[in-house]
Amino acid sequence: MKSFKTYFFIVLFLLVSADLRSGTISGAGIKSVSMHVDQYIDCANLEYDDSPYAGRTNLGHLFIPYFKIDAVPVELNLGCWYKHVYVQYDEDESPEKVYPYMNAVFHPSGKVDFTIGNWLNLAVFPNTIYNEFIFFETRPVCSGLKLDVNNKTMNLSLYIDWIELDTEDHPEEFITGLLWKHRVFDHFYYKLFNHYHHRGGQLYKDTHPVRIEQDIAASPVLGAELYGFYAEAGYYINSFSQNFEESEYGHAGSGTIGYRGDFFNISYQCFYNKNYYHQDAHIFYLKQNNFLNRLRVDYNFFTYKDLADVNFTVNLYGLDPPGIDFRLFAKINLNVIQYTADTPADIDENSAQNSGGIRQTPEI
Repeated sequence: MKSFKTYFFIVLFLLVSADLRSGTISGAGIKSVSMHVDQYIDCANLEYDDSPYAGRTNLGHLFIPYFKIDAVPVELNLGCWYKHVYVQYDEDESPEKVYPYMNAVFHPSGKVDFTIGNWLNLAVFPNTIYNEFIFFETRPVCSGLKLDVNNKTMNLSLYIDWIELDTEDHPEEFITGLLWKHRVFDHFYYKLFNHYHHRGGQLYKDTHPVRIEQDIAASPVLGAELYGFYAEAGYYINSFSQNFEESEYGHAGSGTIGYRGDFFNISYQCFYNKNYYHQDAHIFYLKQNNFLNRLRVDYNFFTYKDLADVNFTVNLYGLDPPGIDFRLFAKINLNVIQYTADTPADIDENSAQNSGGIRQTPEI
C-alpha cells in the first residue's frame, strides 16, 4: 500500500494542476519567483543523569533548498529536505536520504494563510509541551494541513500533522496542535497551547500489534509586557491513556521573566513539576517533584535585506540534583535567486513566517 506521503503529494499535485489549468496561477498573477536555501544546525551537550544520551554531544544539520513561487492567490514552495545527525562518542548516524518538500499556501484574506503540504516542525510551543529540538532526531518536516490567522490583537495557528496511516505494516499516528495568543489590552495578553498525539488504529490489528495511546497536553498562560520587558505565569496539565484504560493526569506550573526585542531576546524560567508527563516534552521537564531553571537567549546575528537571515538560540537548563543541558541552535535562511514581476504588489508580512522560511527572531 502506498504511504500517506505518496497520496498526500498526489492530492497536492492535483490541486496545483487545477489552478494552472484554470488560469488562477498565470504569468500575470505571479509576483515573484525565488530560490531559497534554509539550514538549521543543532548542537546539544546532554549531561542530565536520567537522559538516555547522558554525557553525549549531538550535532545535527537540516538542509532545505526550495523554489518559492509567490502568485495570486497561492504561494508554492517546491524543493526537498535532507537531515544528517552526527553523534560524538557514538557511531549512530541518520539515514542518508532526500525527501520532497512541497506545499501550497493559500491567502483567502490578508491575515489568513492556509497551508497544504509540508512545513517545518518548529512550532512555538513551550518546551513543556513540545520539545522544539526533537525534530532533529525524529520528525523535521510535518505533512498535513495548517491554518494561520494573524491580526493586531490575535495570533492563531491550527494544524494536523499526519505521520502514518493505518496499514498492514503499521498503525496510524497523527498530531494536532493549537496555538492562540490574544492581546486583551495594550500591555496584557493570554495564550493557550494544546498538543494532542494519537497512536492507534485497529483496522489491521491482526497483522501488527495495536497499542492505542492518547497523549494530551494543554497550558493557559497569562502575560504582561511593557517596553519589551515581560512576565508570564503558566499552568500545565496533561492526560495520558493507553488501550482505553483510565486516563492518568498530571500538572505543573511556571513563571517566566524576560526581554523581547527586534534582534535580541532573553528569558529566565522557573518550572515546578508536580506529576506532569508528556511524551513529546523536553526530557528536563519530566522529572517529577522537581524544580527546573532555564535561561534562553535568542539573537538575530545577521540580516541583509530579504537575502540573508541568521539566528542563534542558546538554552541552558539546570536541575537539582545536578544536571546541565547546553543547546546551541542556528537558523540560516538564504534567498539566493529572485525574480520580481514589473508590477509591484503588496506582500503580506506574515507570509514569510508562515510558509517556506522563518524571517523573525522567535518569540519565547
